[in-house]
Amino acid sequence: MATELQFVKEVNSTDVVSVTATDLFNTQYEVYEVYLDMLYNAGSYLDIQLLDSSGNVLTGSHYDTATLDLKVYSSFGEFRLENSTIWRGLSGYMTNTVGGNNAKLTIYNPTATDKYTFVSTQGASSMSSGLFGLKGIASYKATDAVYGLKIFGSTGGSITFDYLNIKCFGVK
Repeated sequence: MATELQFVKEVNSTDVVSVTATDLFNTQYEVYEVYLDMLYNAGSYLDIQLLDSSGNVLTGSHYDTATLDLKVYSSFGEFRLENSTIWRGLSGYMTNTVGGNNAKLTIYNPTATDKYTFVSTQGASSMSSGLFGLKGIASYKATDAVYGLKIFGSTGGSITFDYLNIKCFGVK
């Protein structure tokens, strides 16, 4: 893999229920690294939906997720979600503990209309019982062109992120 990162976009949000980050991806790169830094006001998993070039959510049961939960305070665990309408848990488990949650998502082929979109991820959360690490993969099993992400907590409702910061880089 190439090692040079090219800055594409940064989105910084405070006190929001969700973030819709458009124009993160373009046809200039096949691989992107997306860094998430966030603090959520409840216990929740991170949910992600993909966006088309107009900022509309790509619906349909095309989202698959598989993660390995690496908890220092208990046994490791696996999580799988197949044929879903979201990617869930690609950052570990979010809490409102000081230190927040961080994740790096490497996204492959987002704008290609002849390939599926894939993600490899690693994340970390600070929890009152200890650290919660995560390694995972995900796929979007359709050939829609992807240009952005909608990010929200699995608890839904009016629970907010204190902050949710996104930095996107193209890999050259």
